[in-house]
Amino acid sequence: MKQLFFLLLACFAIIIASGQKALYPCQGGQAAFLIEDAVCNYNPWQLVFEDNFDGASLDTTKWEIQPWGQGSLQGDKHSYQYYSLDNVSIENGICKIIARKETVVRRAVSYMNDTIILSDGLPNLRTYYYTSSNIWTIEKFGYSKFEIRCKIPKGKGFWPAFWLFGAPYGKYNEVDIFEFWNEDNYSLFSRVVHMNVHYPTGDDMCQSNFVGTDFSKDFHTFTFLYDNYKLEWYVDGELKRRITKFYSMLGQAMDCNSLQIWQQYVVKSIYPRDPMAVILNLALQSGDGSPNGTTPFPSAFEIDYVRVWQQ
Repeated sequence: MKQLFFLLLACFAIIIASGQKALYPCQGGQAAFLIEDAVCNYNPWQLVFEDNFDGASLDTTKWEIQPWGQGSLQGDKHSYQYYSLDNVSIENGICKIIARKETVVRRAVSYMNDTIILSDGLPNLRTYYYTSSNIWTIEKFGYSKFEIRCKIPKGKGFWPAFWLFGAPYGKYNEVDIFEFWNEDNYSLFSRVVHMNVHYPTGDDMCQSNFVGTDFSKDFHTFTFLYDNYKLEWYVDGELKRRITKFYSMLGQAMDCNSLQIWQQYVVKSIYPRDPMAVILNLALQSGDGSPNGTTPFPSAFEIDYVRVWQQ
């Protein structure tokens, strides 16, 4: 009888959890019992990755062009640029990802033949009218604190981003530490910081943003903390967004101090699962947000440093 009651309770909990997505759009997930004590980690942060860009060129022991090579995001319908390492410059301790207005005929995916049709309906060999770059750390990171000090470019069509992505490609594990894209009110472009989590990529996105200063006028620090219980976004040291991995059945956020063994919780489905690469890129938007005659070319996404710590 006790076993039957437990099974009914578990089924009922899953029914409740399936409704969480409608009630709490960024809190949908699966019901689960906590079978071990939560352990808060108060150990100090230790630096495990750092690039201050002090050399004369990009350190290719740390960074690579997007893993499938020079080209574009596979089948990308939302941006116009061809990504190349030729658009990365290191000078005076600053890494510049440079967007240029220039026409090139290149493969979108370097290892596929020219005539294959990609998911955007176009052949692999195509004409691009802009070039830029999209660099990834070769190393992937699990629970960590990530930080960048940078200055974004300002101009219609620019889409700079600092984000994390894990394999297998296109399935899950994408966190946007920041993205800037063209708003309906263009004057807000360089002031609206978008902070998103995707799972699976393209099918589900938990979005958030805030309006701050003009981030194109000076360098600013963006920090993201990822551990087993929470995701936190900071701008210039100030907390801007927080997501917890566990929620009560009523949608209340639970941190490591409030979780109790053998209690039932909703485990967030968008929560990252695997180690992720750190990515820096400057895209050019398509459609209504695309560059026009006012967009200044060349322009650069300027990075002072990238650092990763772990406990």
